[in-house]
Amino acid sequence: MKRTAAIRPAESASTHRIYLILLTFFLVAPFFVSVSTGANNDLFLAGIKLPSLCISHCVFHVDCPACGLTRAFVCLAHGELRESLRLHRLSFLVYIAFLWTAFYHVACLCCSTWEGRPIICTIQHYLPWVIIGALLLNWVLGFWLGSNGS
Repeated sequence: MKRTAAIRPAESASTHRIYLILLTFFLVAPFFVSVSTGANNDLFLAGIKLPSLCISHCVFHVDCPACGLTRAFVCLAHGELRESLRLHRLSFLVYIAFLWTAFYHVACLCCSTWEGRPIICTIQHYLPWVIIGALLLNWVLGFWLGSNGS
């Protein structure tokens, strides 16, 4: 038995489809949302202001490690890379990770016996931990540097 088979348990096709639907939403939805240029950088969908969804920011007035990612994804979708990086330094990295994860789930659905799959499974196994670690490190460095983690 190959070592990579133990890293990633067999997942059903329906599990891959569910993740792919969620990822597609997170990758496509920003194209339909806009960000205001005001101090708050409010989000709008068809002219309607969307509420803030960050519980940490709303309740404790402290940015979480992912604060600014939604707005940054919207800016990325509209080709505003500089503004996206201003809103969250890791926005491009997280967006690429979402794209990679979508590719992973498509590959799992389409190619059950693909030769490169063990490498993809290994990368996918560690990628979420790398992203979480990077978000936490960015958040801590943001407080240390005085920029509230974004």
